Amino acid sequence: MADLFQSKVRQTIATYAMCNAGDRVLVALSGGADSVALLHALLSLREDLKLGEITAAHLHHGLRGEEADRDLAFVQSLCQRWQVPLVYTCEDVAFFAAAHHLGVEEAGRQVRYAFLQEKANGALIATAHTATDNTETLLMHLTRGCGLQGLTGIVPYRDGVIRPLIDCSREEVEAYCRSHALSFVTDSTNADVRYARNRIRHEVLPALRALNPSLEAATKRLVSLCAQDNAYLNTLAEQAFTSLKTDKYGRYALSDMRAVPPALRGRVWQMMLAETVLSYDDVARLEQALAACGSVCLQGGFTVVVSRRDIQIVLPSAPTEQSQQTLLREETYHFAGKAYVYKRISAEEYKKIQNVHKNVLLYAWDCDRISGSLRLTARLDADCIRLPFRQCSKTLKKLYNEQHIPVSEREAVPVLRDEKGIVLLAGITCDERVKITENTKTVGVFAPVDIMERM
Repeated sequence: MADLFQSKVRQTIATYAMCNAGDRVLVALSGGADSVALLHALLSLREDLKLGEITAAHLHHGLRGEEADRDLAFVQSLCQRWQVPLVYTCEDVAFFAAAHHLGVEEAGRQVRYAFLQEKANGALIATAHTATDNTETLLMHLTRGCGLQGLTGIVPYRDGVIRPLIDCSREEVEAYCRSHALSFVTDSTNADVRYARNRIRHEVLPALRALNPSLEAATKRLVSLCAQDNAYLNTLAEQAFTSLKTDKYGRYALSDMRAVPPALRGRVWQMMLAETVLSYDDVARLEQALAACGSVCLQGGFTVVVSRRDIQIVLPSAPTEQSQQTLLREETYHFAGKAYVYKRISAEEYKKIQNVHKNVLLYAWDCDRISGSLRLTARLDADCIRLPFRQCSKTLKKLYNEQHIPVSEREAVPVLRDEKGIVLLAGITCDERVKITENTKTVGVFAPVDIMERM
């Protein structure tokens, strides 16, 4: 079984051209059976594939208390025994989820991939998604009413992320672990059917396997066929979009868009509005306007105006100089239609507030590290921030993308600056230069009125 499993992994890597000789690989290692099998298989195939250094990465989510501590200890011990370099970090995913209004599962995914991207440093990122995961994902998409794109499942290789186990079932993974006597840890939350994926795993998949024991193989065929069709339709949509005629004001000819086949128009609308993600309902409203003329307001401040002859995309208004204010005293300031309070408090008072309202850190900085006066502004194109405790700088655009902040919300994020640069992205983070430390004496806080009142 072991040789067959490794051969299957090797074939998957070759089929999707996942790596080349000399490539370094960062393996996402949770400590579960899938990730342990992945790391073991890659180490076994390393010489055959001529891979460079293989490193493991582990994220402690801060969600499962002693069990999460156990997982980290297991991963550390495993990597020491296998002589694999390990990078790890601890994050408060529950806090991140609350701060960004996300479910815990989605917050965990975002934090995990941000961590992996940060630590990759040019290496490929290998995750342990299996064919069974692919089946579960497909079923989740179906229950939400997805289109063809949703039926393409988990992509085997994209943007430096490879999934060498994508053709292996969870049953094959567990058999491989048994054959090699590989120990692993089990996440107790995997049995909690309150989570949608677990409900599908424990209640839906067994019923479907009773109908077809080769469920993963059937799913693979479906995903493969849908991916081919989807890629072809995307190509046709790109051709249709490119052929649309525009005038000197960038308006599209109405007749050209009406001539695009309905099966392609949703894709073409998305290409027109690349700065915002269109939902099914958005496309339906656009189609209605296309048929009868009218205007449609979309997320991000974009407006599509369909007249009798053309289609015009009206861009959101850019922030004006009036949005720039100097924080001269502790009082209320208004920015992007929202009221904020600026206060200076002692480190002792800050610690008391933090014990009750942990998200105060997203609005705070060390006042004694400020250079000159503080200004309240919108973001600028060249803006960068050095993230505290992470030893790296990012452009605001990249940071906002990583945190999945909608385009419509980005201009509404208050940016505090001093003479040296960005001090605070209100509600997100402060700059490393002004982060709060044990030596901080005075803390600056700039937070929305409703949050400040709860403090």
